[in-house]
Amino acid sequence: MSLSVGLPYDGWQLRPRRVREGAHLEIRPGSRNANYGHPSLVYMLERSADDVAAALPGAKLLLGDLSAAQGGPLAGHRSHQNGRDADVALFTLDSRGRSVSLEHFVAFDLRGHGRSRADLRFDVPRNWLLLRAWLLDRRAMVSHVFVARHLKALLMAEARERGEPDELILRAANMTSQPEGLSDHADHFHVRIACPVGQEALCQLGGD
Repeated sequence: MSLSVGLPYDGWQLRPRRVREGAHLEIRPGSRNANYGHPSLVYMLERSADDVAAALPGAKLLLGDLSAAQGGPLAGHRSHQNGRDADVALFTLDSRGRSVSLEHFVAFDLRGHGRSRADLRFDVPRNWLLLRAWLLDRRAMVSHVFVARHLKALLMAEARERGEPDELILRAANMTSQPEGLSDHADHFHVRIACPVGQEALCQLGGD
């Protein structure tokens, strides 16, 4: 059994699963030694990449850091210690509306334009479908999704335009936030799953 032990910012993991690249999922080059997580998280990421690609073909999900193989402190992070956290790049479009395959995270401004590359755009439909897939996943219960406030606003508007159920929109609003005192998360999602079933005594929820 894979175990997630302790808090996201003070913990470790045992027998994690390593993310595997596939047709719809890639790992950021600098994150290849930090792509270990609890199987519940890893499988959720793989399923959500497939779900988005099935709905809107043409893009790959780019993963950043999960956790180190044994967990514990990970350079550049306060959390990511017990296999329940993942940084995920935001789906991106070029100036012609074509999906862009990335090798790094891209930050977006208030209008959804790339901060360092004005030709890039925040892909609102795909990013909403990704968030939706996480929220509806019943095999890995999401506890938090950190993202910049202005990008959250674009996602909520997309959900309303699509006519998503009020219950889902409310859940999305409650689950997403911009963490206080840290980076604004304008270049990636930080998704965290809840303690795996049966491991509540070992694993505790905590802040980012």
